[in-house]
Amino acid sequence: MTNKEIILKTKKEKIMKRAAQLFLKQSYEKVTINDIAKTVGIQGPGIYHYFKSKEDLLSSILDTSFKLCKENIIDEMEKKSDPEEKIKILLTNVIKLELRFGEVPLIVDDSLDKKFKKIKKERQKEIVTIIRQTLQELAGSKRLKKPIDLTVATFCLIGMTVWIYKWYNPKGRLSIEDLTDEIIRFFFHGFYGREEVRE
Repeated sequence: MTNKEIILKTKKEKIMKRAAQLFLKQSYEKVTINDIAKTVGIQGPGIYHYFKSKEDLLSSILDTSFKLCKENIIDEMEKKSDPEEKIKILLTNVIKLELRFGEVPLIVDDSLDKKFKKIKKERQKEIVTIIRQTLQELAGSKRLKKPIDLTVATFCLIGMTVWIYKWYNPKGRLSIEDLTDEIIRFFFHGFYGREEVRE
């Protein structure tokens, strides 16, 4: 990769990150190209040097988000055989990605227009299916007599993590690692409940 290509890639990533933050804060519909350009210190028309349109920018953000999710979550989960370890990887990496790359929460954001909601829904299916299957494996491996409904558990797990960026303060008393440990402990305590585990 040439220096020019590296500079272009770096600038595009910066624009995507700032745009994602604006979309999450104000909604996709309300944010203008000029708003995005202002946050990265360029004139409005300058955005079109990097992206064809606001829709193209959002599409790139979503593609990056799903790529990050696949590489850092799905692929890493598939390396493990123990379902409990898979869930720990899922929770740990979702939280890390969400707090370090602002575009990831857009996967579940509700402000997207119909075209992108359809794309988002199709991409989400893979993630939801993998989580549900892993929880089913986990319930089986622990021989739980009456595990939580798998669909409820799946969406509770997702819901526990996807809005963290709205309330978590990285400068507060909990580090990302502490936060992750708390959420992992909380989730497994709820999933296992008071059911007896057969040896």
